[in-house]
Amino acid sequence: MNTYKAYKTKDNKLTLDPKKGEYYENLLVAGVTPYEWIEYVDLKGNEFTFRTLFFVHFNGKDCIPYKYYKYYRVNQNYEKGKLPPSFQWFEVRDIEDD
Repeated sequence: MNTYKAYKTKDNKLTLDPKKGEYYENLLVAGVTPYEWIEYVDLKGNEFTFRTLFFVHFNGKDCIPYKYYKYYRVNQNYEKGKLPPSFQWFEVRDIEDD
């Protein structure tokens, strides 16, 4: 799981730049790949992992397979067994990610 340190600026905005604020929390990072960049999906995986493999075009900035990133923070009120697993994280929309 990839995480980034988020910093809170003086005007209460989140940023990934440590020079602009004080450490606030870690955020989960998820790259978003558009459907049209997916060349092939192998549902069976390979002989090493047996996990689904995605073959994609690296059309993103700096030749990465993601068009953009989404950032998520931990839901402090999440209770395992009482809420669906998808409620464990929620999206952060107000972040500067230059």
